[in-house]
Amino acid sequence: MIDIIRCGYNTYHARPLLMEHPIGLPHHLLLIVKSHAWFVFDGKRINTNPNMVVFFKPGTPIAYGCDVPKYNDDYIHLRINKEDREILSQIDFPYNEPVYLSEVHTISRFVVSLTAAYHSDSIHSKRIQDSLIRTILYSLDEERRRDADATGQHRYYSVFAKLRTQIYNTPLKDWNVNQAAKTFMISVSYFQHLYKYFFNCSFQTDVILSRLEYSKLWLLTSNYTIKGVAEKCGYENELHYMRQFKKYMEQTPTEYRQKKHD
Repeated sequence: MIDIIRCGYNTYHARPLLMEHPIGLPHHLLLIVKSHAWFVFDGKRINTNPNMVVFFKPGTPIAYGCDVPKYNDDYIHLRINKEDREILSQIDFPYNEPVYLSEVHTISRFVVSLTAAYHSDSIHSKRIQDSLIRTILYSLDEERRRDADATGQHRYYSVFAKLRTQIYNTPLKDWNVNQAAKTFMISVSYFQHLYKYFFNCSFQTDVILSRLEYSKLWLLTSNYTIKGVAEKCGYENELHYMRQFKKYMEQTPTEYRQKKHD
């Protein structure tokens, strides 16, 4: 079984960040970095862009940070025991170097569930964590391969994929289809057509889903009332939040919270 030592989803640092482990860690570290940052690889400091993933081996010197406030990442400290190391030979994901993924938010969805399971007192919590971290590792490999095979696809796909990841990384932003289309210097109708073509859902639906996915974390890891969760996730109206959650998740926020805690 793969042990989760600690993990977190969409963590922000209010001040500039400096993290150093000169002799490395005794376990693996997976970072999904959603903001600009810097890392030291092979003794050289390089600046990195958002939507970057790095997987550190045990014993690898680690140094990274951000010179301005609001460094943002998902992090997973994990111990892969000897009997489970076969998974490392099954995935082709590079160690100790930055890997950019166009749809990294799809991995972050699993980190939400993993974080909830980590904080759960369920009798099956350890097994659920093991299942989810395996899903994350396999999904990272799949996303990297998909991006590698994406050369020659529609010329707008990569920038739309980056936009979609930004939506899921910053669900509380006031996303506007008119402004998004203007950014790409295309018409609103063409923008909406391309978005639906690429992702099989509308721009507005993704904006709604990003907030609902974000709300799941608060439902599972806090004692906030439903009204409090709605406010945390940018909803001014509790009933509006409850209607959208029911429509897209096919259950109420209260039902979702209760089922996950049972």
